[in-house]
Amino acid sequence: MRDMRSKLDLLVRGMTGLRHDGRFDEPNLDGTAGDYISFDSWEWPQGVGLYGLVCLWRHNRDPKLLKTIEDWYERHLRAGLPPMNINTTAPMMALALLWGETRDPRWETPLGQWAERLLRDMPRTPEGGFQHNVSDKINDDELWDDTLFMAGLFLAFHGRAAGRQACIDEAVRQFLVHARYLADPKTGLWFHGWTFAGRHNFAGALWARGNAWITVGILDLIENGGVGKPVEAYLLGVLEAQIEALLCLQAPSGAWHTLLDDPTSYEE
Repeated sequence: MRDMRSKLDLLVRGMTGLRHDGRFDEPNLDGTAGDYISFDSWEWPQGVGLYGLVCLWRHNRDPKLLKTIEDWYERHLRAGLPPMNINTTAPMMALALLWGETRDPRWETPLGQWAERLLRDMPRTPEGGFQHNVSDKINDDELWDDTLFMAGLFLAFHGRAAGRQACIDEAVRQFLVHARYLADPKTGLWFHGWTFAGRHNFAGALWARGNAWITVGILDLIENGGVGKPVEAYLLGVLEAQIEALLCLQAPSGAWHTLLDDPTSYEE
């Protein structure tokens, strides 16, 4: 246990100490410089990292870790948030989970406003899916795996914490619409994406990381999202089919190939 704690402490220090060195700039659509490296940025990698930190805090209740998380959010809210899209919603996911525990009044208004804008303004595909628009690209009429983790979980967590059933209902809708087009009934795996322009699954790419968003996302939606039993039963069936397929494709190293059904693709 002590060894595990020391490794987690090292991981937290490494994550919160990340700084951008200027080598990987990708300009955003609004002309600002993209930063997917530094812990100081507000983007999807930081959102995923913060979610891990909040989950760790829920387990260990470390006041120092809580202060690190709260200081990060306070600093960014004071400076002003970037334009809303799927990926810039990711940091809100961890904040919604945190607020559900602490009820800190600092977070209630920004969470509520972001959820309202997401419901009202996020571009939709046919059948009401969130179009996968991100900071550096508009993906017209496209559904991606990532959307469920980055934006679907936020709506569910916020809806449960705030008592807003409309948010939970929208999260459920997104999981169901995406499952309809991305879950492959033949293999049980999930395709990377779907485009309504041409109606296909992006060359049939079964992306490892995309499948990981789903494996984690379904479980976390059920555990923390307040969804009903029929939806829970349906999604667990989808998840079981996916996991059975994933176990058969695991490489000897314990990792998976980035294209799950292509053993010549790199492991990640």
